[in-house]
Amino acid sequence: MPNWNELFKDEKFHWRDPHDGLVELTREWVRAQPRMHVLDLGCGAGRHMVYLESQGLDVTGCDIARNGLVVARDWLLREKRPARLIQVEMTALPYPKHTFDALISTYVIHHNSMDRIRRTLAEMERVLRPGGCVFIVVASRRGERFGEGMRLEPGTYVPERGEDAGVPHHFFGCAELAAEMEKHFIVRRMVLEEEMHPAGRSSHWVVLAQKPLPGDAMR
Repeated sequence: MPNWNELFKDEKFHWRDPHDGLVELTREWVRAQPRMHVLDLGCGAGRHMVYLESQGLDVTGCDIARNGLVVARDWLLREKRPARLIQVEMTALPYPKHTFDALISTYVIHHNSMDRIRRTLAEMERVLRPGGCVFIVVASRRGERFGEGMRLEPGTYVPERGEDAGVPHHFFGCAELAAEMEKHFIVRRMVLEEEMHPAGRSSHWVVLAQKPLPGDAMR
């Protein structure tokens, strides 16, 4: 059974290009606050750290997979960028509250049970300053792999085939994801990102949210 540390030994998991939605969002960040401090939660091989640093932002990356962090460090150093990296469990972030201006996490936090996802969302809120921005991408129930493998709980499955066999996947419905996010953040945008592949449809939710400022009304 693989884990993320083992998967990052394979270069096919060393993704290079930044997510299109993050590229668009970064333009807004740079205009509004050029020296933002951003946390990349589940930074993997470093694709978003390298991109955001190249745009003038200050980025810290964390991941549970040491092999991914090694790749990210080497890439950042080749680009002559700071390598602010730490190996950490996402449900217990080692940062004081209000540390970061923004937080990103793409294709990461849904690889957990719902209990651990909820703990992660609470940690994200804690380390983000009031008014700070959150950009996440998580699996949708419209994807072809929803319902595949061993069922751990409603919406959470462990696939038994593929390169990530043995890794938990939680697939969010629209109302479920909105409800979980709105416990901590004001959701600004939530859209589906879908592609067709030979094996079927890939489907993910792309969410832009904000930690409330004092006095902001929460739903």
